[in-house]
Amino acid sequence: MPVDTEYAVTGHPKKILTARGFSLVELVIVVAIMAIIGAIAIPRMSRAGENAKDSALTTDIATLQHAIDLYRAEHLNQNPATNTSGTVDISSANFILRLTGNTAENNRIGSGGIFGPYLRKFPVNPINNLASVRINGVAAGANTHGWQFDTSTSLIYSDHTPSAKVDIVKPLGGLKLTL
Repeated sequence: MPVDTEYAVTGHPKKILTARGFSLVELVIVVAIMAIIGAIAIPRMSRAGENAKDSALTTDIATLQHAIDLYRAEHLNQNPATNTSGTVDISSANFILRLTGNTAENNRIGSGGIFGPYLRKFPVNPINNLASVRINGVAAGANTHGWQFDTSTSLIYSDHTPSAKVDIVKPLGGLKLTL
């Protein structure tokens, strides 16, 4: 008869080791917990992209408005949509050049100007991915350009949706974005 060497050495009978796995109940509980966490996290992550675009839009509008205000301060209260004869220039390209290049006191665009540039690069609207400017015309929200500039108020708006108006609060110097 064979002798159990484990019993002879330790004084305890040999234990049979069996592989222990997860029960079906344990697996169901883990999957349920993961589903609950996913149901909470996914909607929050999907809104993060929208929130980032809204923040970028607010920052771009503030940057553009600041550049326009600086331009007006150096050009005897004329805005970037004013040409050399003092009338409204509806050219989007000229508006952008007046903010990103050098200009003379009479709004002439060119490297000989002593004013500017006010922006290194003209921003792209993060909502509709357009960088053009519509001077006057229909109210902001037509989604035909990235930005809409109102020459009567010298305010710039996003042109991506009818409700996207930014009110410039001059006394407080702050922005209020309504989306």
